[in-house]
Amino acid sequence: MAHLIERFRRSLEISLGKKPSVLAYIHHFFGVIIDYIIFGATLTDHFELSMIKHSFSEKKEYMTWRLSKKFIFTVDSAETISKYRKNKNVMYDRLRAYLGRDVLYPENCSKEELEQFLAKHKRFLYKPNNQSCGVGIRVVDTETTSDDEIASLIKDGGLFDELIMQHHEMASLTPASVNTLRVFTLKDKGQIHFIGAALRIGNGKDVIDNYSAGGQVCAINLDNGRVIDLAEDMYGRRTSNSPSGVVFTSFAVPMWKELKEFIVSMAKDFELNYVAWDVAICEDGFKLVEANPRGMVNVIQIAGNGGKRKRYEELLKMTKRS
Repeated sequence: MAHLIERFRRSLEISLGKKPSVLAYIHHFFGVIIDYIIFGATLTDHFELSMIKHSFSEKKEYMTWRLSKKFIFTVDSAETISKYRKNKNVMYDRLRAYLGRDVLYPENCSKEELEQFLAKHKRFLYKPNNQSCGVGIRVVDTETTSDDEIASLIKDGGLFDELIMQHHEMASLTPASVNTLRVFTLKDKGQIHFIGAALRIGNGKDVIDNYSAGGQVCAINLDNGRVIDLAEDMYGRRTSNSPSGVVFTSFAVPMWKELKEFIVSMAKDFELNYVAWDVAICEDGFKLVEANPRGMVNVIQIAGNGGKRKRYEELLKMTKRS
């Protein structure tokens, strides 16, 4: 609760450009309630979509939590979604051909497989199995981590993930994190439809690039892979330069055409119809970081991308006709 209150305060202060008064808090608190009733916008939607800045007609352009939920459970079954949400290992096993690296689930492997992984990868990424938004992800260095600590990670459940060496152009944004692309697609009758894309950049300090963990998002032009506008963080703050000084609006995602082809291949090969793909770009190609069955649509509705409700409604009509 304290986190939500602090986020509300900071988001409101940034939106108003000054320290909020008590009346401002009261006014926007009721605004949150009204937006939930009318538009189905959660408190998170209110923050991330900067609802307090938009008029009534502008708010109607956005996919909110309620609309997203309706879409998700129309195009995919609850059973299939749950299958991939509950256990990341299921997703990694199903899409192993697209990972391009070693990923180990220590609870389900032999002692020999674990020893081989640890011998091969002196440093690796640990990902909790039942967390999202980058929570609990950390780099493990076997030179400085005790056997007891490794055993504790195994007991807690999670994945041991080989570190990714990203493309030099992606690293130029900030080398501290692997900066990824989140691309939303819908499969209908074997055809893959691209909905939106966002470039995710770390804060220059942490290993993760998650928007909800202090990272930034840039809107991407689906046709050419170029950044559309300034970057934006979870509080609605806009930034023109990356932590390492790269001007966002001058940046184009490398190998964009090939990246889209890679995503089409995965989407056709996966049983879920609606997926938010997190992909890392490397010098020699692409690596799937994660396939999200309920990826946060807000990341493709900020930083100049605009509301996607019309696009989602078009796709929903299309699937109902099929």
